[in-house]
Amino acid sequence: MAQVLKDDVRDSIRQASIEEFKEYGYEKASMRSIASKAGISVGNLYRYYSDKLSMFDQIVAPIYDSMSKAVEFEFEMQFLDINLLEHLEIINKLFSSRKGHRDELYILLEKSKGTKYEDIKPVMIQNIERVLKNSVIAEVNKNQEIVKGDLFVKVLAKSLVEGLAMIIIEAEEEEVFVQNIIQYIEFTLKSSIRTMIAIRDGKMNFRRLSDEEIYNNFCNNCKH
Repeated sequence: MAQVLKDDVRDSIRQASIEEFKEYGYEKASMRSIASKAGISVGNLYRYYSDKLSMFDQIVAPIYDSMSKAVEFEFEMQFLDINLLEHLEIINKLFSSRKGHRDELYILLEKSKGTKYEDIKPVMIQNIERVLKNSVIAEVNKNQEIVKGDLFVKVLAKSLVEGLAMIIIEAEEEEVFVQNIIQYIEFTLKSSIRTMIAIRDGKMNFRRLSDEEIYNNFCNNCKH
């Protein structure tokens, strides 16, 4: 006779597993604890999920797919002229998975060590780094090398991902989330790119230290 799986029990297990993974992460989460939180026996829990990994996968896989695709985009310099307040679909496209799934996103971004999903941040950083290098830096360095080397781009990409992740996790209300996403993009990414372009075009209203001045000052300090 086929086993009957009940939707209300499945929902209880899902909520209990989210609580467990959120508190302890995948590695330290306990099937016994999840069963206790769901108000069922461990044996009954295994009727619904064969192991801890399959349960974790069911929670974060859809979010992982959405977040991975969110950073697979081609940057266009016209982005600098876009008023994000008038183009909120950009934010919705990048982070549509967050609505109603903040706990799942937190688990994915911060509590997935020990699973195939723990690379979500490195994947996002690599994709953003690639986009910045192939579009923004290529444009800024078109006539002269304004941005030297690749380390700066890596730092910028990492700071963007970490900052966005913090907003995704900590902004409890959708209004606060959207407000801070807009501020972060406007005041970090867009302002950084505009500054690089202004330096390239000689339009900065302050004197930029030359590479020689920086190097000489650094070397002089090293001697003391």
